[in-house]
Amino acid sequence: MFPHTPRPALAEADIHDLVRRWLADVNGRRSAERLPEFTAASGFALHLPDRIIRGREEFAAWCAGHTGPRPGTAGRISAVEVSVLSPLHADVSFTSDFTFDRTARQPLRHEWSVVHQQGAPRIRFWAVKTLAPHTAPQVLAA
Repeated sequence: MFPHTPRPALAEADIHDLVRRWLADVNGRRSAERLPEFTAASGFALHLPDRIIRGREEFAAWCAGHTGPRPGTAGRISAVEVSVLSPLHADVSFTSDFTFDRTARQPLRHEWSVVHQQGAPRIRFWAVKTLAPHTAPQVLAA
C-alpha cells in the first residue's frame, strides 16, 4: 500500500495574496517579467473586450505595451470576491480603474479562474469586461 501524501489546497488567503501581488506588480509595471508567478503553465487565456490572448508568450508580448496604469499613477481595485470551488480551483472577480488603451480610465471588471499549480495559485482564465461608469462600484485604493 502506498502512503497517502496530502495535496496542498487553495485557501482564500492565498487567493487574496495573489491579487495583492498582481496589483503590486502591475503598479510597478513588472507583470511581463513575473508571468510565471501569476499564470498557469498551460492553458492560460486572457479575454479582453477586443481580442483574446493565449499563452504566456503572447501575454508577455501584449504586456510590454499594455500593462496597468499610466506611469506616475497607481491602479486601484475594489469589490474583490473570492470563491474557493475545490482544493485546486477558485474563482476571483474584482473591479479596477486600469486602462488598456492609454486613454481615459474606465472601470473594468476582471474575472479569474485560478488553479493550484506548481505549489501556488495561478491564473488560468482571465476575462476583462468594461463597465458603464454608472454601474461600476466605487474603486478604492488597494
